[in-house]
Amino acid sequence: PQCRFDNFKSNIWPKIRESSRGGGQLLYIPSYFDYVKVRNYLREQAASFVGLWEYTDVKDMARARSYFSDGRRRVLIYTERAQFFNRHLIQGIKDIFFYQLPDHPQFYSELANFVEDTIDGSMATVHTCYSRYDLMKLERIVGSDRAKTMIRKGCQGSLAGTFVFT
Repeated sequence: PQCRFDNFKSNIWPKIRESSRGGGQLLYIPSYFDYVKVRNYLREQAASFVGLWEYTDVKDMARARSYFSDGRRRVLIYTERAQFFNRHLIQGIKDIFFYQLPDHPQFYSELANFVEDTIDGSMATVHTCYSRYDLMKLERIVGSDRAKTMIRKGCQGSLAGTFVFT
């Protein structure tokens, strides 16, 4: 929905843009339609990014992952279907931003395990946007009791905000 994209523009993108890490931010987007919306927004912002989705050519996939891991591009936009069909090993991740919770809960831990230690000693983070409508997806990741507590404490309006693991 539009509220998720508005949250991205007002909360998530400023964090990514102002990050002092110099790159290594993975933006995970389950829906291709949201991927296109965010990609077009980042183009408007003249952001340093590459994108991977399920129909990206093998050669372009390798190039994008190389640009990201070498730091030539700061942000990698990655779709759930790309993870489902290709299971890339992505190097150079310092922070992950889940635009929305994954439909397949195992992808959350798979991607979180790709996060690398930072040289400067700062903590790597995993930011996750969720809403009260994501309760079932959230339950699959953190369990029923914790998910209900998170939704109850965090929901204000239709967008609950983010939880961060460091």
